[in-house]
Amino acid sequence: MANEAGSRADPHTTVTTGVSPRAPEWDEGVLQALYEAAFSKPDSEIVGVLVGHPSLTSMPQRISAMIPASTAPAPEHAQLNHQAWAYIHSMMARYYTGLDIVGWWVSRPGPDTKLDHAELEAAAESFARPNQFGFVFDSQHRRAALYGWHDGHYVYIHEQLVPRRLTRAPARVASPLRPALTAFGLGLSVGIAAWLAAGSP
Repeated sequence: MANEAGSRADPHTTVTTGVSPRAPEWDEGVLQALYEAAFSKPDSEIVGVLVGHPSLTSMPQRISAMIPASTAPAPEHAQLNHQAWAYIHSMMARYYTGLDIVGWWVSRPGPDTKLDHAELEAAAESFARPNQFGFVFDSQHRRAALYGWHDGHYVYIHEQLVPRRLTRAPARVASPLRPALTAFGLGLSVGIAAWLAAGSP
């Protein structure tokens, strides 16, 4: 997502005490799809957006879809260039009419989940709205970090190890088991939402 090289941000300088964005809500299957996409190409960088219902009140955002927009083999950086934005807007016009971009995500094969200054500025230029947030995934070390919009810029909030089971595609099963799997999926979403609401480490 960065346009120029720079040193990785130190989490001790980017974490802002007291910053704890409201955990978003997720339509069924979207969170699972995000994890699967983020860890689908461990040797590449992938960048995309989150689409949903923006919150204009104290209610949390609701995420209805995720769109992978650009991929580049490491060590190159995936770019949200004109071609990527054209693809995003075409997907939204075709499938997500009435929704809006509410966040962003990037997955890369390490070395960590930190964004440098240039990358934080690039995120602020494209996603400069209150309540917006971003995820950074380290596909090599299986970690995910949450960034939030705060006082005119993005800040690193916290991160956590991603359990391997969350990135596996669900197995196809006979219909009698579907209710049980649906219940499991809802429980998984609630668990991740609780993690997002955990706040700064």
